[in-house]
Amino acid sequence: MFDHHETNVALARERVKRAFVSPQSPSTADVIRSVLGSKVDFSRLSPLIELTSKIDSGLMGFEGAAFTAAVKRIFWSPKRGAILESIVRSLLESPPSSEEDLLEIPAVKRSWSEILRLHSQEVGWISELSSSLELQDSGPAAAVVDMRRVPGYLTPLVHQALRGSFDVVVTLGRWRGEDSRVSVRSRPGGPAIALSLARVFGGGGHPRAAGFTLRAADLPRMMEILRESNLRVVIIKPPTAAR
Repeated sequence: MFDHHETNVALARERVKRAFVSPQSPSTADVIRSVLGSKVDFSRLSPLIELTSKIDSGLMGFEGAAFTAAVKRIFWSPKRGAILESIVRSLLESPPSSEEDLLEIPAVKRSWSEILRLHSQEVGWISELSSSLELQDSGPAAAVVDMRRVPGYLTPLVHQALRGSFDVVVTLGRWRGEDSRVSVRSRPGGPAIALSLARVFGGGGHPRAAGFTLRAADLPRMMEILRESNLRVVIIKPPTAAR
């Protein structure tokens, strides 16, 4: 087993005979290269590994976020197995060296085109988030973005759009009933509270990137924890036209 999620260290000890888990690594691809680098030549794949680490660390630009959103949408497809296999084959046969290259992978390009066709208003709203907000420079701030009426696969775009404006970005996505699927990201230099927040509600991930399921009744508690972390909380909701 190869992994880089801190919360999977104990799981690996319990369930597998041999595990290589490195929470300090920016991606699982980087863990594999570190462990097998003396036996396998990764030079041809190094640009892809670096790109994977950049995206997995949440430091991607718009194209990287668009790639992630497009792949997340593919998971909704009944043919996801074959489609994802074709993407992996493309990545290995012609390793991309830039985020722009990722969007040129045929299956990814089709998925992203569908997102733009079906959700142009939502994508437009997300793209303008940072410039449309009137932010006061009054210390560390957290954005809590209500995306329960917006497709969950657009979440990477929100994190990318707000990373430069907020220390912590929390998205509330659709789950079951009134419950939410929560994604938390904190930017480098800001408070690394993503994992500690997720653990309160039974989730996991990394110190700066984590997720969990939130019951509707626990939403006030989550907001309280953010404020207790000395973060000014800004609640963001999509306009009616973008829902």
